[in-house]
Amino acid sequence: MNSIKTQPGYTLLELIIVITLLSVLATMAASSWSAAIADSRQRTQINEYRTFFNCARWQAASMNTIVTVCPLNAAQNCVDDWEGPVHVFVDNDRDGRPDDDVLRVMRAPGNSFGVRSRTAGTGYFRFNETGMLHGRTGGLISCSDSASITLIYIAINKGGRFRVEYDRDKDGRITASSGDAISC
Repeated sequence: MNSIKTQPGYTLLELIIVITLLSVLATMAASSWSAAIADSRQRTQINEYRTFFNCARWQAASMNTIVTVCPLNAAQNCVDDWEGPVHVFVDNDRDGRPDDDVLRVMRAPGNSFGVRSRTAGTGYFRFNETGMLHGRTGGLISCSDSASITLIYIAINKGGRFRVEYDRDKDGRITASSGDAISC
C-alpha cells in the first residue's frame, strides 16, 4: 500500500499574514521609539539649561561679580539667538561682552528644539554678586515637534532660581505667573 506523506509547512497566505503583522508591529515600535528618544533629548536639554544657569548663578556669587548668560555673535556681543551656543562670562561693566575669558559654553540645542527668550528684547540674563537675577526676570521658551510635550517654559525668577513649566494639557499655551500667555 502506497501512502502519500505530506510535508509540514506553511501556505503562502499564512506567510503573507505573518509578514504583514510583523511589519505593522515594527512600524508601531519604531514610532514609539522615536517619541521616546525625542522625550529623552528634551529632558536632557532642560537639565543642561538647569545646570548651566545654576553654574552661572554660583559663579556670580562665588566670584562676587556680575555674570551674564547669553548667546554671543562673532564680535563677542550678546544677541537674542538662543538657537546657537550659549555663553557664561564675567560682565562687570554690563556691556554684554565678556570682560575676560568665557567661563562656560553650552552647545546649541539641536534641530529638534526651537528655543527663544522672554527677556524683553535684551537676549541675556545677568546674575549679581549674591546670585540673584540682576535686572529683569525672564525665561526661555522651548518648542519641539517630535517630543510628547511640545511647549516648555523655563522661568528664571528674581532670586535667580530656575523653574520649568510644561504644557501638560497640550493646548499649545502656558499661562505664566505674570498672566501672559506663552506659546510656540
